Amino acid sequence: MSEKVGVLVDLEMCVGCYACQSACTMKNQLPVGKTYLRVVNCKPERVDGKLKMFMSPVPNNLERCAECVDAAEDGRGPCAKVCLASALDIAPASKILAEAELLGRHCALYL
Repeated sequence: MSEKVGVLVDLEMCVGCYACQSACTMKNQLPVGKTYLRVVNCKPERVDGKLKMFMSPVPNNLERCAECVDAAEDGRGPCAKVCLASALDIAPASKILAEAELLGRHCALYL
């Protein structure tokens, strides 16, 4: 893939189920406790006057993410496919940037 890969997380949708983290570990046949995508608690933020706590998958190696995207027939990583809340997408950066503009809510963007 010549285009850089990006990761978009809809913080309002992520429920912190860790399915993406597990899929990453299994796909890459990593030992228990090692992953290229880790779900973390974000610091509390005030949204619409209320204090909210968000969960977010955070990639620690976008080059590894790019390998998964390249290998996928539909151009989406296995972590994004297992996200039941549709909160995560890993795809070419141009697609991710376009999605982020359309989202219009709290999101995390990794490029």
